[in-house]
Amino acid sequence: MGDPKSTKRPGTAVLVVEDNSLIALDLETILLNCGVEHVQIASSIRQALAFIEAEPFDAAFLDLRVSETVTLDVAAALQRAGTPFAFATGYDADSAVLAGFRTQPVIAKPYAECEICDVLDQLLHKGREGTQESALGRKA
Repeated sequence: MGDPKSTKRPGTAVLVVEDNSLIALDLETILLNCGVEHVQIASSIRQALAFIEAEPFDAAFLDLRVSETVTLDVAAALQRAGTPFAFATGYDADSAVLAGFRTQPVIAKPYAECEICDVLDQLLHKGREGTQESALGRKA
């Protein structure tokens, strides 16, 4: 991928679910550098679920554990909403906890800006495909 700052994504909204404020702010900065227009940070599972219910997101990045609670309820809510997401975690990507979400990208912490931008591109592409499939299903 080229310079992440050269790619603008007007109107793109991304949810970040992370309870460590320094990591959350760093990820927000990276996403803004990747051209995202709006980043919403949730520091708890309850807050994340409320954000998902209140507004649509184009993509999301989830820490696997927030306040010692696994974020699988948030992942399930994102799936129901049709929002593509990735886990950004310091835990093992092969963890049994992720068994129901094997198709989701997992980014190991610490991560580089280029990794986040690359996964963001994948998620946004996946989201566009899902939107097109939904539109085709309604036309049939």
